[in-house]
Amino acid sequence: MDMAGTAVAVDIGGTFTDLAIRYPDGSTDTAKALTTPGALSDGVVDALRLSGARGDQVEFFVHGTTAGLNALLERKYAAVGLITTAGFRDVYEIGRANRPSMYDLHYHRPAPLIRRELRLEVSERMTAAGEVLIPLDEDSLKASVDRLAAAGVGALAIVLLHAYANPVHELRCEELVREWYPDLTVSLSHRIANEWREYERTSTTVVNSAIAGTVASYLAGLEQQLGAAGVRASVHVMQSNGGMTTARRAREHPVNTLLSGPVGGAIAAAQSARQESFSHALAVDMGGTSFDVSLVVGGEPQLAREAQIEGQPLLLSAIDVHTIGAGGGSVAWASAGGLRVGPRSAGALPGPACYGRGGTEPTVTDANVFLDRVNAEYFLGGAMRLHPDQAALAIQGLAAELAMEPETLAAGILSVINARMAGLMRQITIGRGLDPREFALIAYGGAGPMHAVFLAEELDVRTVLVPYSPGTFSAQGMLAADISHDIVRPFFVRWDRLDPAAADALTGEMKAEGRALLAADGIAARDVRFRCSADIRYVGQEHYLTLPFTRADAALLRRFHREYRRTFGHANPEEMVEMVSLRVTAVGLNRRPVQAAAVPGGEGKPYEYQEIRMRDARVSTPRFRREDLYAGQRVPGPLVVDEASCTTVIPDGWVLTVDRSGVMRVSREG
Repeated sequence: MDMAGTAVAVDIGGTFTDLAIRYPDGSTDTAKALTTPGALSDGVVDALRLSGARGDQVEFFVHGTTAGLNALLERKYAAVGLITTAGFRDVYEIGRANRPSMYDLHYHRPAPLIRRELRLEVSERMTAAGEVLIPLDEDSLKASVDRLAAAGVGALAIVLLHAYANPVHELRCEELVREWYPDLTVSLSHRIANEWREYERTSTTVVNSAIAGTVASYLAGLEQQLGAAGVRASVHVMQSNGGMTTARRAREHPVNTLLSGPVGGAIAAAQSARQESFSHALAVDMGGTSFDVSLVVGGEPQLAREAQIEGQPLLLSAIDVHTIGAGGGSVAWASAGGLRVGPRSAGALPGPACYGRGGTEPTVTDANVFLDRVNAEYFLGGAMRLHPDQAALAIQGLAAELAMEPETLAAGILSVINARMAGLMRQITIGRGLDPREFALIAYGGAGPMHAVFLAEELDVRTVLVPYSPGTFSAQGMLAADISHDIVRPFFVRWDRLDPAAADALTGEMKAEGRALLAADGIAARDVRFRCSADIRYVGQEHYLTLPFTRADAALLRRFHREYRRTFGHANPEEMVEMVSLRVTAVGLNRRPVQAAAVPGGEGKPYEYQEIRMRDARVSTPRFRREDLYAGQRVPGPLVVDEASCTTVIPDGWVLTVDRSGVMRVSREG
């Protein structure tokens, strides 16, 4: 994929919309605008305008969208109907017997997205081997679709039993529905989630149907507004798996864009970790609304093969990002005489009190402003002036309610939010048997570097990396993404009956499909790459391990036992093993020019000293502008580094070193 021209990436957050732009010579620039709730594309155009780039200069455009996710979370979508095999209409509601919150006495399973009266059946039956057992009864299909159309359904999910083995009945259903009701949006399960497990396949297809209209409408509106701004480039959208896709394909498979927001940062974090010679890293993204954590292991972001949003299971490949409501806009409040922070956020409107947009409740950002960790005159590089007096009023009001000193309360707000974020970080490291002391911490997002060192202390991490322009880091990651398509085929076979030639033949077919998809995206054959993997488990198990796959041989079997022991602490080499699925990720390489990093060459002097609350007291602290630092400079804490997109706070006991790449490396003294 040739991206030699001017390329723009946009990441829409709950508070700010971030933009990164790369020019033909490889140089980059960034911009931030307030997110515009209810009209997200307005914020995109605002960020483009603030960047100073002309629309007609833009030759490539990509962004992560929250349109589908917001529609799912808020349950704002058109009515969806389900057509399934006779006798299986309640699979979607029965679900699994798993209880995610085992000891929560108040736990209630999330309600299905489709009411039972909108889940109808059709007479047909396919065997697990893909053989027709009962032919499709087209009259029963017509009766069911007529009932759903009369009920006002705007989208239809068609999930027939064992369609992953043979989709001929689903394809015929689609052909007839489009003939009878051409305006109805149709999603077929074998296209959306071509895997076994009826419940999860049904859930994924239903979610795809539910958000299809919202995503299509949003992308159409975005393309229209970009066109009005002079942008003629086609729109690309980030997918949950860390790859890009075209807007056309995103409309067909909107479920793949649900988690597209945070993945740009995970991609950029993996790239940064490799450049700084760290194979393992904790990537933490603290924005205005949420706190996202992902792992980089072996230099690559970790992928999950399943996800769950609002209790709805999804069969899709996604970068494994964990999120809680903990951002700069998280509201501090009193409960039973105690201090609570989040998960509710002030968002972009009204935003924190210090924004001066009508907010009156204290937030994490207000606490940082009140403690002078944020320079109110230099927020967003001076483009947005903050109001410390409004932050003080909000802090003082809650302090009076809790009978606390205002400064003690502000410090307490930061301690509470740090404890919540550190808890999530422990969950995905120590909770999985990983030692966080073996990881570097890469901090980004508008608020990430402000809290990163304190989080590192909580987990005994010894090195924190702060990349260039952390507040727009996720958008920068999108510029580095490739186009990719995930293809999966069931391949159920016991190891003692496995024919390696059959596995190779199926993999070859999947690669051919991947080549065709990438060719339709305009990818040249020389830029096509494949990543192959296999799902393997012990016979009798439900879940599996996914391992890189080149050939079904003894080496793969030995690797399975090794990985099983590493993951679960034990293995059963004498037990029979079986293969479940084969996977191919078809990748279209992003041929992008990359400019060599500019070596920082400032004078290395602080622009001012300020009394700032650090730990339990105020101390005289030097403030540096990032552009004033020079390569090789070493500064012991406490200190603060200000830049356009964020603030980095470094307490005593830590030392800042500036790498030649421009990355700030913060390490424990000694």
